[in-house]
Amino acid sequence: MTGTNWRFVCGIALAVGMVANASWANGFRNPPETGEALSRDGGKLTSIKGAAATAVNPANLLGAKEPEVVASLTLVHAKTDFDSALGSATTDDPWKALPNAFFAFPVEADQFALGVGLTTPFGQSTEWKKDGVLRYSAPYFAELKLVNVNPTIAYRVHDRVAVGAGVDVFSSTLEMKQFMPWSQVVGNPAAPDGEMKFDGDGSGVGWNVGVQVKLTDRQQVGLVYRSGVKVDYDGDFSVGNVPAPAMAAPKSDFSSEIEFPAIAALGYGIQVNDRLHLGADVEWIEFSRFDALPIDIGVNNALLPTAAIPQNWDDTWTYGVSAAYALNESWVARAGYKFMESPIPDSTLAPTLPDADRHLLSAGLGYQSGRHHLDLAYAYSIFDDRTVSSNLDPALNGTYELASHLFVVTYGIQL
Repeated sequence: MTGTNWRFVCGIALAVGMVANASWANGFRNPPETGEALSRDGGKLTSIKGAAATAVNPANLLGAKEPEVVASLTLVHAKTDFDSALGSATTDDPWKALPNAFFAFPVEADQFALGVGLTTPFGQSTEWKKDGVLRYSAPYFAELKLVNVNPTIAYRVHDRVAVGAGVDVFSSTLEMKQFMPWSQVVGNPAAPDGEMKFDGDGSGVGWNVGVQVKLTDRQQVGLVYRSGVKVDYDGDFSVGNVPAPAMAAPKSDFSSEIEFPAIAALGYGIQVNDRLHLGADVEWIEFSRFDALPIDIGVNNALLPTAAIPQNWDDTWTYGVSAAYALNESWVARAGYKFMESPIPDSTLAPTLPDADRHLLSAGLGYQSGRHHLDLAYAYSIFDDRTVSSNLDPALNGTYELASHLFVVTYGIQL
């Protein structure tokens, strides 16, 4: 690997660490990491090979025939409108960015390979306009950033069976901002609003395993399991404009925790002919691990209505299909469909993470030239209507209208 290539690798790693902060809902799960994976999101488990397989099926890391570097950037445009009997609100700053990077190092061709992924599998960033009806009901800004460093190993145990395994090392930050109506707290109409800020960081470790089985020369089955990961957050809490009668400190400690879900997936792929490949996937996501969000702000706990915010999320399923058609030796066209259930019940749906069941339609193009490949993809979500009337906080009852667009560009090079 040349010095220029090493600088390219280091630059990708730095970018992932600096800009990992977007969301398109589906709980707080982020979209697929590459253009090929997004365009084939309904049936990618058996088709994504090489370096990027660390994020899909680690057994397919053996698809890298030479050392490989892959860099990918996802742009998310997500917008939510809220309407209720009390008024309306709209999210701000709809554009978010998600960088991802992958490295593959074949040790023995088609037999043994090492790799690592720097990805953003979870995250969320929601900002509401400050003058909306939700001003005092929920944080106007909530951001969860998470980077996963995923070293991976793959080995062929049989001519038709490959296995892979990896470690998921999560590094995450959590930030929330909300207005405090001091005039209501102290009974003084002249008291200005304060701003509460929750800011913490933490880490956690999990693992993943994958299997790829070649049933026939044209048919494959893939199976993947990723463990749940618990991240404990520690940091600072601050609140401004504290009036004299209020029993509150301007600053205190902050702590919380999030249980990220385990995921099990099964995929089937068939090479129909020399040009056409079809795939189908089903996933189970253990979102029920996220049953509450504990909040501890030390000496300021009296400001909170409860020590833990109920979540009571449900386990969910996703189902999908995809196709790839080789137009010629250089170009391939791809398309996919995926249905995703929302894990969030009406009772705990919050403006910090609005969500609904969705149908994802995706399409993309791939180009290969020598050691280089380029993938482009676009996806559009058709959300089911979401009208909430039984929320634990009546102020959050209303109609949530969601829209999202995804754009991905991925570049890879064999070194």
